[in-house]
Amino acid sequence: MSIVPNNRLLSSDSLDLVTFGVILEIDDTVNVLDIFTRYQAFWKSCVIRNTQTSSPLLYRTNPHDTFKTVPPNSELPVKGWGSYFEVTSNSTAPIGLVEFECVNYKDAMRKND
Repeated sequence: MSIVPNNRLLSSDSLDLVTFGVILEIDDTVNVLDIFTRYQAFWKSCVIRNTQTSSPLLYRTNPHDTFKTVPPNSELPVKGWGSYFEVTSNSTAPIGLVEFECVNYKDAMRKND
């Protein structure tokens, strides 16, 4: 798991950040993605879309946290810097996706650091 140096990063709301998108399609396994390890970047926001009609999605942004719930047929925006993301469902055929807005770690760093 990557550590996000929040105290050394620009505000995730900064208009100076150059972003790129990453999409995680949710299937019937536990989906784990570490944006820093895979893309050398951090996500500044993401949107979790649960298109299931009856089953919630469960997600966490730290492997030591408890899971939070995204109700069926809903979407949930998550703001603030992150790298680790885990999502799962109790459904046998979950349908959903997570859209990340990412920033290369060098572009996210404050210039004086």
